[in-house]
Amino acid sequence: MTTCSAEIKLIEDAMRNTRSTRMLVRYQVILLHLKGYYNIQIADIVDKCEHSWQIRNRL
Repeated sequence: MTTCSAEIKLIEDAMRNTRSTRMLVRYQVILLHLKGYYNIQIADIVDKCEHSWQIRNRL
C-alpha cells in the first residue's frame, strides 16, 4: 500500500466516523485533492469558491 493510498484510506475512515457536516466537507476536499483533482474542480463538486480551498489544499 502506497503512502497516498494509506492517506486516502485514513481520510475515508474519518469521513465515515464524523458527525459534523463541516468536517465531512473538509475531509471531502482533502480526499479529492489526494485523488488529483484541481481546485476549480473541487470547488464545483463541493459548491464553494475555488479560492476558499487553495490555502487548505497546501499539504
